[in-house]
Amino acid sequence: MKKAGLGMLFIVMLSLSAYAQVIKGAAILGTNLSQVDGDEIYGFHKFGLNVGASAIIPIDDRWSVSLETLYSEKGSFRGPQYAPPKDG
Repeated sequence: MKKAGLGMLFIVMLSLSAYAQVIKGAAILGTNLSQVDGDEIYGFHKFGLNVGASAIIPIDDRWSVSLETLYSEKGSFRGPQYAPPKDG
């Protein structure tokens, strides 16, 4: 019985200092330039898409925790390497 009373007192004390939870959201949009090693195409010649979403939980005025899901498109671009064959 004594433990139950202490447990209830602990829960009441926690609820007095609790704050409402705030979760903010963010959308992420951008571009990137990437070079993939091993594909024999050198240089940064293709823009890639960078999109995602984020959930932000503020802790205080200067700190927050975030969870992000991002899609990052990578690759390279190669134009025509050889002249087209001639008919004939």
